[in-house]
Amino acid sequence: MINSEAQFEKFESQLAEWKAQVAQLEAKAAGAAAEAKPAYLREVEELKEKFAKSQKQYDDVRKAQENGATDDLSGLQSTWHDLGVAVGKAMGRFG
Repeated sequence: MINSEAQFEKFESQLAEWKAQVAQLEAKAAGAAAEAKPAYLREVEELKEKFAKSQKQYDDVRKAQENGATDDLSGLQSTWHDLGVAVGKAMGRFG
């Protein structure tokens, strides 16, 4: 269970960092050569989908805990890990 505001802030900070990295990829996609652009855009769209899933899970857990629930975080932690790996791989390929 996330049991402190500091832990929520850590999640939010990490999400903001990853969003900034995806924005960098989007900017590179805009300036990419025609043959490279589809790969950039496909990667950015996949990352945006992962972000949406992660953000929804995070919001659900945060809301539940604010209401006194003690939800298991294993699903959120797994999703968060997968998102971090995906962003890291994309930055390695295109960053």
